[in-house]
Amino acid sequence: MIERSSGVLAHVTMLPGPYGCGTFGREAEQFVDLLSECGFTYWQVLPFSHPESENSPYTAYSAFAFNPLLIDPGMLFEVGMLDDAEEREARCNGSHYTVDFEEVKRLRSAALHRAYARITPEIGRQVKRFVKEEEYWLPDYARFMDCKKGKGDGARVGYYEFVQWVAHSQWRHLKKYANDRGVKIFGDMPIYLSADSSDVWAHPEYFLLDGERRPEAVAGVPPDYFSADGQLWGNPLYDYGAMEKDGYEWWMRRIGKSLSDFDAVRIDHFRGFSRFWAVPYGAKTAREGKWMKGPGMKLFRRVKERFPDGNIIGEDLGVLDEAAYRFFRQAGYPGMRVLQFAFGKGGDMHRPHNYAGKTVAYTGTHDNDTFLGRFFEIGEEEKDFMCRYLGVDKNICYAGGPYAPLCRAAARALWQSQAVLTVLPYQDLMGWGNDTRMNRPGIPTGCWNVRITPESERELDRAFWARLNRDFDRDGKKAGNGKKE
Repeated sequence: MIERSSGVLAHVTMLPGPYGCGTFGREAEQFVDLLSECGFTYWQVLPFSHPESENSPYTAYSAFAFNPLLIDPGMLFEVGMLDDAEEREARCNGSHYTVDFEEVKRLRSAALHRAYARITPEIGRQVKRFVKEEEYWLPDYARFMDCKKGKGDGARVGYYEFVQWVAHSQWRHLKKYANDRGVKIFGDMPIYLSADSSDVWAHPEYFLLDGERRPEAVAGVPPDYFSADGQLWGNPLYDYGAMEKDGYEWWMRRIGKSLSDFDAVRIDHFRGFSRFWAVPYGAKTAREGKWMKGPGMKLFRRVKERFPDGNIIGEDLGVLDEAAYRFFRQAGYPGMRVLQFAFGKGGDMHRPHNYAGKTVAYTGTHDNDTFLGRFFEIGEEEKDFMCRYLGVDKNICYAGGPYAPLCRAAARALWQSQAVLTVLPYQDLMGWGNDTRMNRPGIPTGCWNVRITPESERELDRAFWARLNRDFDRDGKKAGNGKKE
């Protein structure tokens, strides 16, 4: 159960370091130390998924596999699986501000193939044990990747199993490091998968596909505040009737792994389990879709039976109907509120004085602009209301950086609310503008590549955040959630 606390949203790829993007290595441990020093109890990450295209963690080759780019070459060097020259060759000389994903993929692949060539008999036994533990998904994923990236003759199966063993081993080490320092990991689980994924390949019976394994319809959402045409995601939809026949076992495995990998899990687009937007395959926009009935509580009664203590957060943003609200109430999981939505039309539910205790509150999510970037974009009337509500002089709200008055006022408004967990994207922690926005929904390219610099970590006013967390009982000291005294 989540106690009163606070956290920071920063995907692992954002972290600094010499390997072109953040990894599970030493820089991640330093980030944990930063969070602990500031009194934060949660580190929220985006999905660890192996991205299928455009580097989005929400479109993956597998519901279970980790992204190989998160593997730290330095840790492979430390255990003798890379030599000194090979570790240096794994370093990326690109920008420290953005990720060059194609270059990082090339360098990481080369390093991992070299490490794979040095498997010892003991490591081989560890990999085999891991494959046995993860037999529900890993053999299928490895064979799928062998077909996709190789000749389909099985020659690369062992390599892909090894890569997942390395990624999961490094992650377990980092998670233990965080938990030992009173920092819990808040994971994220996309509701949908790519059509080009090992899950669809190995279990077509669980998806709405035609005789040639093409989607009958694809996922998306109708027009909303993010897009006038809605969002056409293009993912295949689940055949919930077929899934019900075996007690939704695929979902039990997936949710169970997420709850094992993380201390709490946000399920993206949670309303899709009540009703989901189905767009005809080949449609140009999501406007052409229609609502279809999801499994609702038939699925989540099973989840509650299997995982009665699971810390699950249901993403309940967007335009909702009464059936969705009823489903959320029955499921009983904490929902989300976003402060950026509080100051425009219909923003009442997002204003901190209206938050209920079972709420996870954000200044913004990975899909939003930064809080400061949003301020620059809105009209004067909305600016006036925002500043009046947050109790900050409008004339000083244009200032950015780690002491940005607007971002601090926004945080204070969340922290003093009844929300059980409050979360700031790292960009809002630092008062950054919209050039550091993580994602722009509906824009397929140029997203997900923001990075944190070591300079920004040094500039962070740690004393301010420690004091804010302490003053509003969000540092874990009263909640009894493991923070060391």
